[in-house]
Amino acid sequence: MFEGDRITNPAIIDRKLILAELKKGNEITLQFSYKKYNDDLLAEIDAVCKIADENFSVRFYDHGKTGFNCQTLLKIPHVKNLYIDCMNDARNLKSLGDLSKLHTLRLGIFNFDEPELLQCSNLKTLYDLGITKTKNNKLNLLYLKDYNNLTTLELDGHNTNIESVGKIKNLTSLYLSLPKKTSVEFINNSSSLKNLHFVLGSRENINEIGPNKIETLQIERVLGFNDISNINHFSKLKKLRIADAPQLSHINFSNNFPALTDISIANCKSLQTINGLMNVPRLTNLHIFNIGIPFDTFMQQPLPSSLKYFNFYTSKMKEDAANKKILESKGYTCG
Repeated sequence: MFEGDRITNPAIIDRKLILAELKKGNEITLQFSYKKYNDDLLAEIDAVCKIADENFSVRFYDHGKTGFNCQTLLKIPHVKNLYIDCMNDARNLKSLGDLSKLHTLRLGIFNFDEPELLQCSNLKTLYDLGITKTKNNKLNLLYLKDYNNLTTLELDGHNTNIESVGKIKNLTSLYLSLPKKTSVEFINNSSSLKNLHFVLGSRENINEIGPNKIETLQIERVLGFNDISNINHFSKLKKLRIADAPQLSHINFSNNFPALTDISIANCKSLQTINGLMNVPRLTNLHIFNIGIPFDTFMQQPLPSSLKYFNFYTSKMKEDAANKKILESKGYTCG
């Protein structure tokens, strides 16, 4: 079945269709739940992997109580992008060490029990790696210091030797969901990092992060997050998003942010002040939803002349309609 960019449990591999979509620049994921594949089908998949670019992915998911046998992967040695996720169990994980063409690897195996998996030499050439939360979160991250090609890393719950992340030479995008007491001081050693995302997990602040060159900062649904007082260390920011932080009370742009064009603040019900927006001289997009500051109070502060797209929502329909009229009367585009 072909739905959007996914082909699910096909009985045959339509090589022409897949290659035609890839030629258009589209991303295609071929995915299988349970064991709805055989050696002949895997051989056809590998033939596509051999000639397809990095926009073609193969995914195995939801294999029930039997789990996934990673020896299956030996039948598709040319796979570049591989997803093994939404799994309770997988066996023979060391077979991943035999895949020499991997560009991207995403693992989501709850009963994962190979803490030293990342020492496999072929995995050290990955460009994109993601590991979701497991039963024990015992994955040893020590080996990441040797992942010199890695540009994107996503870690959910894993923090053993996490300081090695700061030694990844070319890391540009980092997605973290971490236990509360995990130090993020290692980020100060990541000079190439441009995009930093904290999603879920638990922590009160990110004050360990000093001056940096990060361009996108996103903090979403982080339990207990209440302090962004070091925001001025992010002087290279272009985009800022903070969402679902009900304990956050203040945001203060006291320094100059010459590159920041997009700010989104949502579901921060205790937020009482957003100060210093005149220090964001190129601000173009401002999206505010469900914060503690009343609209009238917020509008009393000066706003940069660069601002064009401005939304201020409270989740109250009549109030939002009235606010929209005021904003549009001031020349802002809402929607």
